[in-house]
Amino acid sequence: MMGGFWSHSGWNSTHESIVEGVPMICRPFQGEQKLNAMYIESVWSVGNQIEGEVERRQVEKAVERLLVDEECAGMREKSP
Repeated sequence: MMGGFWSHSGWNSTHESIVEGVPMICRPFQGEQKLNAMYIESVWSVGNQIEGEVERRQVEKAVERLLVDEECAGMREKSP
């Protein structure tokens, strides 16, 4: 079992993660990636998004939220 997936939020990786029930940390760059990341975090609630300049503490908090927090269990349950 995979604990989580760091993704640029392209459609293929987003689709595969949702189908497999793997929560995501999203770091979109361009095009549909930004819209996908917004849906992943705000609509489907199966991941969280990192925006702006990425710093060590920000990554640590995102990974901790994905692997440790109870919110992650809810993310896994929302995937088919």
